[in-house]
Amino acid sequence: MSSEDIFNRIVSEAIFQSKVASRINAIDLNNDIQTLYKDLQQLAEELLPLHGKVEAEYATIKDADDYDSMLRVLNDKGALSRAAIILGYKKQKYTDTVLRLLRTEGNTAMQLSEAMRKYIPLPRDIF
Repeated sequence: MSSEDIFNRIVSEAIFQSKVASRINAIDLNNDIQTLYKDLQQLAEELLPLHGKVEAEYATIKDADDYDSMLRVLNDKGALSRAAIILGYKKQKYTDTVLRLLRTEGNTAMQLSEAMRKYIPLPRDIF
């Protein structure tokens, strides 16, 4: 599996999990047991079509290189931890690796810096 495949899997799963969590949070746990059962059953029936819809939405965004939309749909702070695990790092080790790459001279550091600069509101001289 290539690093691009891994990245695509992480992002697609994170978007799906975020949408499922949002749907779960909309269920009123104070309802009677029959209503709660009905709500959970409806959620279960929605999961497979929702997964397909998320994959299609992600593919459209990725193909268009629409990073603003990507950040809008990927509202998941836990994605870094999952990415690190899938790539075989502990979260802190992954973060340290990215920071080390940013400090190096060359194309990789410049590309990372430019990609981050748009989305992180920091003074330009930090990167």
